[in-house]
Amino acid sequence: MHTCLEIELSTMIPAAPAHATPHAPIRVIVADDHAGYLRAITATLERAGIWVVAIAATGQGAIDAIRSERPAIALVDLRMPGLSGTEVAAAMRRQVPETRVVILSAYAEQDIVENAVQAGAFGYISKDSTPGAIVAAITSCADGVPSLPATLPVESRRLLSDLAISRP
Repeated sequence: MHTCLEIELSTMIPAAPAHATPHAPIRVIVADDHAGYLRAITATLERAGIWVVAIAATGQGAIDAIRSERPAIALVDLRMPGLSGTEVAAAMRRQVPETRVVILSAYAEQDIVENAVQAGAFGYISKDSTPGAIVAAITSCADGVPSLPATLPVESRRLLSDLAISRP
């Protein structure tokens, strides 16, 4: 079931192109339960030429959007009503492995990042990141290179990147 916010904002999302080309924009769904942040991040991504093909305000809404749209990237808030971003990553790793789930969170402690990547997240971005850094992280993940917080020790970033890449 979609919330009024999802339905209202979905009418503002342009349709994705019917065919893909080598230079087609990255297709992304964005899931966050804070309406203001959801609007801001969606606008930031669209200004950068990234196609936001669906939005969600809950973990289950994110799963539904990923199953329906099959985006390259799902940018999912860590803490949302119902299913967490980590739970979404775990489910999508099994069900829609071609979509790379990138966790978006205000929390970047090592154990939280490790849990997310071990569950199935391909990347992890801090909500405190600049708009340019968020766009760069999404682009990197779409290109198959995990993006993890620079605050993690180098060895941890390397091990987590290897884990993210090694999964089917």
